[in-house]
Amino acid sequence: MDQKKPFPMTPFDMLVTTEELQMMKLILPYLPAGQQRTFAVFIKFTELRNTWDYFGKCAKVSSQSIPCSGKISPTDVLQEIRPYMKEEEAENLDMVFSAMSMMEMFQSMSENSDPAEILKSVMPPDKQEMFDIYKEMVSEGDEMHEPDRRAMDEVDGTSPDEAPGSSQTGADPDGI
Repeated sequence: MDQKKPFPMTPFDMLVTTEELQMMKLILPYLPAGQQRTFAVFIKFTELRNTWDYFGKCAKVSSQSIPCSGKISPTDVLQEIRPYMKEEEAENLDMVFSAMSMMEMFQSMSENSDPAEILKSVMPPDKQEMFDIYKEMVSEGDEMHEPDRRAMDEVDGTSPDEAPGSSQTGADPDGI
């Protein structure tokens, strides 16, 4: 049998709800019908009073009242409210985040023509460092073999700076 996860408390609820009130909310369905209404109103009234007291302590609401980072994006807000959504809504939001991530990846690919950098951009951060080390080792290996290439060019009479079929091969440019 599937057990539903308990609904998480918002940061605001944690500020104005006590453990005792939470226990009363859990017991509420087991009380006689006539007492449920009275207890429900008492719980909500107590939460309202706690809210009033909390915000009444300061003449104006400070940035410490309800935790929030200074600079927020719509994505950050959606990530914060995701745990409070219904399962189907959260899955839809995940699909949107996935699509946005793919669009960002394609955009970075179009800006970045180096295939190695494109590959690196899709790796987890802990693997990117290892990738950089491997890439550096490979490029050092290529530099070590550069003298061998120059020697081969000298043997066949070409220079790495010359294009094949250039005028320096000894042929007359006029064809005479």
